[in-house]
Formats: sequence, C-alpha cells, structure tokens
Amino acid sequence: MDLRIAVVIPVSRSPMSYVFFDRWHAVFEEARAMLASYGVRIWTVHAKHYSVGMARELGVQNALDAGATHIFFLDDDIIPAPNTPNPLVMLLSIFTPIACGIYYEKNLRGLNIHKFMEEGTPLLDKDGKPVRVKYLDGKERAAVTFYPNYTPQEVDEWMRKYGVLMPVGGCGLGMALIDARVFQELPKPWFHMNPVFGEDLYFLTKARTYLKVRPIAHLGVRGWHILGSTFVLDWNGNVIPHASL
Repeated sequence: MDLRIAVVIPVSRSPMSYVFFDRWHAVFEEARAMLASYGVRIWTVHAKHYSVGMARELGVQNALDAGATHIFFLDDDIIPAPNTPNPLVMLLSIFTPIACGIYYEKNLRGLNIHKFMEEGTPLLDKDGKPVRVKYLDGKERAAVTFYPNYTPQEVDEWMRKYGVLMPVGGCGLGMALIDARVFQELPKPWFHMNPVFGEDLYFLTKARTYLKVRPIAHLGVRGWHILGSTFVLDWNGNVIPHASL
C-alpha cells in the first residue's frame, strides 16, 4: 500500500511561528521513518485565502490533484504536546475515514471535540452568556448549536471507562487525518462558514449526512494552541509560556 499524505495548512492570517515549524518538522521526519515500508510520501500544501474555509477547499483540491490518499489538516497555531505519540502515525493507525487529535480551543469553551445533540442547545460565550449572531435572513437571534464542546474532565472520565478512542459528534480540524475518498464522494463545497459554527463542523455535518461517517478522536494525540509569540494553551486550557516548551 502506497501512502501519499498531503499536509494541508490553511492560512488566513499572519505567518506561522518558529515553534510550529520546529515541532512539526520533527513529527514528519519521524513519520517518514516509521512508515517507510509503506512507500510513504508526505508533503506540505500551504493554502492561503482570506477565508479559512476557502483555504481548506483549495488545499484539498490541490492535494487530490497530486494524488493524495490522505489529507492531514494542520492549523498553523497547533503544535504537538510534549511527549505525545507521533500524531500523524497514531491517527493513521485508527483506520477510520476521519480521525482527530485533541486541543483546547481559543474561545475557552472547551476542547475541539464535540458532542452531537438531537436538540439544539444555547451557544454560550466564555462568560456563560448567550451568543447572538446574524443569520442568513439578516436577523439577529440567540445562537443555538448542536455541537457543544467536551471538557477535559469529561474526557478523563471517558478514558478511564473505554480507553483512548472516542467517537465524537464533531471536531475542530486543527489536527485531523481524513481519507481522501471522503472528499471524492462528497459534493462541493466541502467547507462553508455557518453563522453559528465554523467550516469544519459544516464539513463534518455533510459527511455524516451523505456518507454516514463520524469522526473518531484519539485522546492520546494532544496538541497545544499557540497564543501569539509568548504563550500556548495546553490541552487542559492552562496558559503556558513558550520558554517552558
């Protein structure tokens, strides 16, 4: 089996930090060595656009045109947590169409992995107040989401009961591996901004609707979220200075 993995990095803002490049270069070199017997090819696609959704769309199309068997989405503000196993190899080992690692979101609502609710729940900001958004009809209303975040405490409990692989309703795609056949079988657009949730949950809703596919989170693959040039958020939501990395 030949593995052709395109690392798609959607860029919609300032250039990536040195911390990002330093950490991920080592990850990809290790992955090449570990997967050498599979004829692995790993290359990077920097997709830049003012819209992160369009950057993802363009990056995936570029990867598919180049013959990718897998897309490894990587946001330019996510780095692997210290001592985490190789994210690329671990997500590939799940053998599932959509797999993701976990990290704490910058909005401080919780982790990038989400439950799926049959009934919508109010979307709250970091202070616990209802979020109001302008919908497509131009009217402003209280936001309702079907994708509330998991918290680290919930994940710890889940791991004690079941282990490291957790089916989730949705996930942020800052560190996620997707089989290229998912994109080949889904109609475009793959990514679109929703007034309540982002382009990643739009894509995952589409995958669940058309293909009956849901993501699996590997709870041992953990990332830290870069907060500018000085700090990062660890997977528990604690602010850690770069100097301690």
